[in-house]
Amino acid sequence: MEQVNKRVTLIFTVVTLILVGGLVIYAFFIAGSGGVKVRLQENKLRVQAMMCDVTCGLDEIERVELRQDYDLGRRTNGFGNMRMKSGAFKNDELGSYRCATVTSSEWVILVHIRNDQPLVFNQATGEDTQAFYQQLQSALPAA
Repeated sequence: MEQVNKRVTLIFTVVTLILVGGLVIYAFFIAGSGGVKVRLQENKLRVQAMMCDVTCGLDEIERVELRQDYDLGRRTNGFGNMRMKSGAFKNDELGSYRCATVTSSEWVILVHIRNDQPLVFNQATGEDTQAFYQQLQSALPAA
């Protein structure tokens, strides 16, 4: 009987280690590999990433800024690995805000939304982020 218990314990331990290892690999290497998706459509800005999905009307945007090497602060709820950081964040400048960034770009777009939390996002490269910033600036209604 004791031999059976040891065998069951060993099998349970091995299965648990395999599952935990798989989850760690998923969290660090696979999850979030979809990156950040941004779209301008029908007078709206939509930003999607793991644990962040924000849509706002272009007329709700007070201003946008292009920033380099922005201090994201700390994640209060969301997702982060070597490739991306997304979800709810907090820093000294903005307080609470929403974030959808990939770590491969040193540039971010900061969107101040009327009556809502700010949004910080970027694209896969600095060049792509700067190009989308220009596209967003052009799409905004004249003040």
